[in-house]
Amino acid sequence: MNSPTILSPLVTYALTSSQLTQSLLIALTFFGFTSAAHAAPDIEKFESSIVLEGHGATNRRNDMKPSRLLDVAYSTWAWTHLKNHEDVMVELAKYEAAYTAFQKASDTEYTTRWDVEIKGTALFSRAGNEWALRARVDRDVFLQSPDQDAIARYHDLALLKYRWGWRLTATAPWHGEDWAAFETFYCEAHAEYFNPVMGESCALPNWRRPDAPETHRYAYERRKRKGLLEFLKSE
Repeated sequence: MNSPTILSPLVTYALTSSQLTQSLLIALTFFGFTSAAHAAPDIEKFESSIVLEGHGATNRRNDMKPSRLLDVAYSTWAWTHLKNHEDVMVELAKYEAAYTAFQKASDTEYTTRWDVEIKGTALFSRAGNEWALRARVDRDVFLQSPDQDAIARYHDLALLKYRWGWRLTATAPWHGEDWAAFETFYCEAHAEYFNPVMGESCALPNWRRPDAPETHRYAYERRKRKGLLEFLKSE
């Protein structure tokens, strides 16, 4: 029995294994790209500006709606798991650099395109055109960014934090025994804003800043003594 005859099965096995390995790697690579693409934030129907502040930005001027969130799955997680202001700030810090870079790039692109597309627009129609241009610029810059997930997470969490601060901080209980009534009342009253992240089982986190003014505590206690806290009346 000569050497080629002995080695032939081994060579065949090696070649077959190599082909299978390559096929597997190709499949995994394809699956990885497909998964990443599937997981990327979907902005096909997102008509608002992605930047939170700046010329033409609209997000902070409008009510919270599901369409304002870029990553509902992440927003749901954040609302469920981040229980206090410190948790929120730590989470925001993870994505701040990516968002800041995106905002800077979008601001630069917006200024450049403004000079070309909007500068000569009549004053009475300028505001609407500003918002539309900002949305288009943000979309273009966002889609070119390798940090879409981080940008979307910072964007959504900042919006939720802003809405909490604007709507809820002034009336949030200082006393733990009032919290259940507060959750029940605001989960029902603010479903329009928070249902995208609270879902069926609502539990409002306490995102109040730890250094809230003492006058807020005094005002809360005074309203409680006088029976003016509406959410406590439902008990």
